[in-house]
Amino acid sequence: MAQKISTLLFDDLELRKKNKEVPADETIEFSLDGRRYQIDLTSDNATKFRTRFTPYTEVATRLPVNGAKPSRTVARRQESADIRKWAKDMGIPVSERGRIPGEIVTQYEQNH
Repeated sequence: MAQKISTLLFDDLELRKKNKEVPADETIEFSLDGRRYQIDLTSDNATKFRTRFTPYTEVATRLPVNGAKPSRTVARRQESADIRKWAKDMGIPVSERGRIPGEIVTQYEQNH
């Protein structure tokens, strides 16, 4: 026997404000103060939601999604290369790859 299961989404705002079951067009996920939320909204309410957030999102720093680490910049890679070269010139053993020990970075920063 085949089954078809449907999930109906209703605009959470309309349901809360007017106690009306208005079909939602989309689900929006957002987070604030370390808490994640999702809300089902009609297209009109979703537009209003995004419009009200725009002044804040335009000046905010965007963070990586799903905890992904931001990629290293060219400047950061160059700085690592400079630290490794300095350490070798000073006779301090440092690996060719991987993380540079904090004490070596501190010594480099004190000398530059």
